Amino acid sequence: MRYRDEFSTTLIGAARSHRTSYVCESFAIDRSVVESLSSSDLLSATRELVRKCRGVEAELLVHLGEIDERRLYLDWAFSSMFAFCVGELGFSEDAACNRIAVARAVRRMPVIVEAVRSGQVHLAGLRVLAPHLTTDNQGKVLAEAAGKSKREIEELVARHWPQPPVPAVVRKLPDRPNSPPEASPAFLFGTAIPVTPPESSPALP
Repeated sequence: MRYRDEFSTTLIGAARSHRTSYVCESFAIDRSVVESLSSSDLLSATRELVRKCRGVEAELLVHLGEIDERRLYLDWAFSSMFAFCVGELGFSEDAACNRIAVARAVRRMPVIVEAVRSGQVHLAGLRVLAPHLTTDNQGKVLAEAAGKSKREIEELVARHWPQPPVPAVVRKLPDRPNSPPEASPAFLFGTAIPVTPPESSPALP
C-alpha cells in the first residue's frame, strides 16, 4: 500500500537523521556465536539487549503519543489508534492497549518515559497505574511500584484507591404464568378408569 510505504520511509528517515535506532532492521543472527559465549558473557549480552530494548520502547511511546495526538491514523484509513497499532504496526491487541494507554500518560507526565527507559516499572504495570498518576504523586507511586509484578501493582492500586463496594441489587422476578387447570382424571392418558355397569332394567312382563 503506497501510504504505508511512505509512512515506513518517513520513520526510517527520521531515525537516521537523529542517529537513533527507532526501526528494527532484520539481520542474521549467528547462533553459533551465541552458543560459544560463556554463561557470564551470555547474561551480560542479554542484559545489554534488554537495556537497549527499554530505550527503544521509551522512544516508541513518545512517537505513538504524537501520532495519537495528531490523529495521523486517519490518514491511513484507520478508525482508531488501536486499529492503527494492530493493523499497521503489527502489535498484538494487548500490546496495543498497553502502549496506547502509557503513551497517552507520557504526554501528561514525561517522567513515565524515564520509568520505562530505566526499567523501573514495566509497561503492563504502568498501564494499571496510569489512571491514578498525578504530578503530585507520580514520584512516590512509581517508586513504590518499582520492581513489582503486575499483580502486586494491582494490589497497590486497590490499597491506595479502593473501589466503593458494589451495591446489592434486588431484582423482582417475573410473575409465574398461571398453571393450566388440572385435567380431569377421566382424561388422563394411560390411566384405567373403573366404570360402574348400569343397573339391569326390570324384565318386561
